Amino acid sequence: MDFSIPCSPFRFNVHGIVFDITNNKLIFMDMVIECICPKGGRMKIIDKVGAFIIRQRSGTHAELLLFTHVDHPDAPIQIPGGTIEAGEVPAAAAVRELFEESGAASLPLIRELGVSEVPSIAIPGTVLRRHCYLFDGISLPESWIHTVTGEGEDQALRFEYRWYSIGRDFSLCGDLGYFLNAEAIPELYERRSIVVMA
Repeated sequence: MDFSIPCSPFRFNVHGIVFDITNNKLIFMDMVIECICPKGGRMKIIDKVGAFIIRQRSGTHAELLLFTHVDHPDAPIQIPGGTIEAGEVPAAAAVRELFEESGAASLPLIRELGVSEVPSIAIPGTVLRRHCYLFDGISLPESWIHTVTGEGEDQALRFEYRWYSIGRDFSLCGDLGYFLNAEAIPELYERRSIVVMA
């Protein structure tokens, strides 16, 4: 997996091992500590989480739960997610963010999707390292509006949730769409029958 680097060539320091990056490409690394730009600057790493919630109905593609901003209609459609707090493990952060941003609790975890590392478009000199998880949302309603809780910058914003059938050409903004593909989440792109055991 590779992605574009805004100040290539530069080096990544991974627990004392230095990797030189050239040609504006970086091979995915698990434990990036800091990015060292040619002019001596350092790229900040921000650890984030993303929660993909799907529901599967017999004989259809799975649907994806997405939200829009009630009070900011120009904001892009999104999945729940946010920043990992100090001392918090990524899986716990995903569950916390999911609850704060949607009110959904105790959703079954289907699987961990992986970790993406993408330069931030909004924050120059920053790499977003996002840990993504896939949850089963079959128990959730068709739609609802939730007021965000917690202490983040989105506190008190209102998010409107709905289920969407998506096509292969659908994408999410920024790094949120990294795992939105048939390889990572085939349920969204393949019809599946649900077998009920009698």
